[in-house]
Amino acid sequence: MNQRLLDLIQERNTLLINYTTDHPQVREQQKKIDNVRAEMILELRAKLKTMQDREAALMDQRNRYRDRYFQFPRAAIQMSRLERDVKINADLLATLKGKLQELQIKSAERIEEVTIIAPAIMPRAPINAPNTALNLMVGSLMGVFLGIVIAFARESFDTSIGTIEGVEEFLKVPVLGVIPQFDGKEMEAAARAALPADASASTVENFSKLICLIDPKSVLSESLRSLRTNIQFASMDKKVKSILFTSAGLGEGKSTCVTNLAITLAQEGQRVLLVDADLRRPIVHQRLGLERAPGLADALVGSTSWRSHVRSTTDLMLGPMGVDRVMSTPGLDNLHILTSGSEIGNPNEFLNMNKIKAFVNEMNEEYDLVLFDTPPILPVTDAVAFSSRVDGTILVYQVGRIGRNALKRAKFLLDHAQANVMGIVLTNVKSEVASDYGVYRYEYR
Repeated sequence: MNQRLLDLIQERNTLLINYTTDHPQVREQQKKIDNVRAEMILELRAKLKTMQDREAALMDQRNRYRDRYFQFPRAAIQMSRLERDVKINADLLATLKGKLQELQIKSAERIEEVTIIAPAIMPRAPINAPNTALNLMVGSLMGVFLGIVIAFARESFDTSIGTIEGVEEFLKVPVLGVIPQFDGKEMEAAARAALPADASASTVENFSKLICLIDPKSVLSESLRSLRTNIQFASMDKKVKSILFTSAGLGEGKSTCVTNLAITLAQEGQRVLLVDADLRRPIVHQRLGLERAPGLADALVGSTSWRSHVRSTTDLMLGPMGVDRVMSTPGLDNLHILTSGSEIGNPNEFLNMNKIKAFVNEMNEEYDLVLFDTPPILPVTDAVAFSSRVDGTILVYQVGRIGRNALKRAKFLLDHAQANVMGIVLTNVKSEVASDYGVYRYEYR
């Protein structure tokens, strides 16, 4: 059409050599030129409309690709989690197949009959009979003497607090729970009976601390359920979603306490996240038979989400608990664990980051309760720095292990950090009824 316009213009110019612009032939030629120009304008407008539509379609496609690009990190995390679940489920399937083969082999085994050849004969008199009277007299005298000496020494050197009321009066906080003393050898024997025969000594020792799983009907387990109830009552006025557990010194039982409490809360039907925030000497992963890394530290120093490192019942099945124990224990599907993760330098610096506060807020939104196991207060300041970033703090105290001044110093540091100290939990307590008052008194070892 452009060539046609040029031809018409050339013809008009030729006519203008001999005629004026008002001549009929020139005017007719000009009219043709105007018509062609009008057609060209219509055609160009149609092309412009087409290009504008195409531009809009391309912009829409670009926006869709941009949205998909921003979703890639989340999709990558999801893919990583799915790949990990596939691997775990494959390992679990292999374990189940192995157990099935073991059961098939055992069912095929023949049980040999046992025959009693002759019954045992009871002796008619004691062999090497002791001198009962003499032993009784000497033992009584020595017992009285040693009892007086020990009692005097204990009263002289013990700087601990002797009663629940004394603890509450000394610290100005309530005692939320009293965990009684228990026989470690008996718990280890029960743990060994529940674990496979080839379980290592360290595995047996760690599993023996999971009291709520080994003996859920014991007095010890009941004391943990009582602690759970008291914590719920203490948080009625103010909604508490995250609780930090710490102690004044080492070895006071805070990790055992918080791990069993997490199990108890999960069995009640609450979605619980147990976080090992002790980045120096973590123990929660050992208690539950999990790998230390990846975990909280990896999320703090890297770009991965803490959610991708959370462990569940599938991980517990692959640990020393085994499939049977996990599946037969109600409520464990509500328990999730975030281990401490890889070893890092200067953990206190990372626990002071704004990133950890964002993590706590996200955890509070996704779980009914989040429990943090942290280092003791007096050796390091990690728990003190972290305490202001959670809703509540509970101090665990084994009376007799450290003096009252150390306990008071730990409480002072928490108060100075503006922590919400909800109360204290006493561990390793032996209860006795006082004959002269008719009330419970507590003796600590």
